[in-house]
Amino acid sequence: VHGAPGPKGIIATVNLEVSYFTKSGATIWGPVQLQTFWSGAGNTGNGLSDPKVLFDQGSRRFFVLMQENTGSRFYFNLAVSKNADPRTSTTADWYFYRFNATEYAGGNRAGGINYGGDYPGFAVDGQALYATYRMYAFNPDGSLNGGGGNFTNCAVLIMNKNSLINGIGNLTSRYVSSFNWEPVTVMAGNPGNVMYMVEIGGSGDIWIQAVSNPLGSPTFNTQDLSVTDFGGGTSNGAPQLGSANTIDPINGRTLPNACYVNGDVWFCATRGQ
Repeated sequence: VHGAPGPKGIIATVNLEVSYFTKSGATIWGPVQLQTFWSGAGNTGNGLSDPKVLFDQGSRRFFVLMQENTGSRFYFNLAVSKNADPRTSTTADWYFYRFNATEYAGGNRAGGINYGGDYPGFAVDGQALYATYRMYAFNPDGSLNGGGGNFTNCAVLIMNKNSLINGIGNLTSRYVSSFNWEPVTVMAGNPGNVMYMVEIGGSGDIWIQAVSNPLGSPTFNTQDLSVTDFGGGTSNGAPQLGSANTIDPINGRTLPNACYVNGDVWFCATRGQ
């Protein structure tokens, strides 16, 4: 389940469906299949996974994303509400976008290896919307070889927020040599013409990356922070009530969403015992 509360209600995605609820839990509309939600944008219904939702206090809009990996192509699906209270799941209340975000090895679209995205990060600030993806090679049958397959880098997808909320879709892809950058949503304060991302760098390291001028020609600057060993794995799992079996805390990921509040960056990471 992934959801975001707005002033009137909550947009929630569960697996491959989306619904809109009042804050007391009454259904306003849905559940709607996500393929149907984006059908007007050309969504195939194949290779869909990992939907996420954000509500942006600045623009008073909901943003919903979903990845679509099919036929050796990676499509980034995005829906943007036209107001803070979208009473339908149709174009009356939403803008729908579908971007070809495939990474082509060597820039060769005709041949070579194509890469698609998995495990999204999602964030918004005063000027842009950001999504990050781990990029994996497609299998010969056109399906994505994710979940530990042939990984190449991390894609940072950047979109002009003002254009998106006015029905104009645009997307810029940047690629960084990294595994799991999590973009940072600005909740309070103004960091200026810079966005931040966080990542577990290794045992005892967390990286914070500043991306200056993200809508222009961005530059990347990384700061390494030394922290207590983040632990994880079956040999250092988290305890659970009523069982001797431990839970793998999925070390190496700075999930869920990270946020910026008045000059501070907040996020979660696993710490060893």
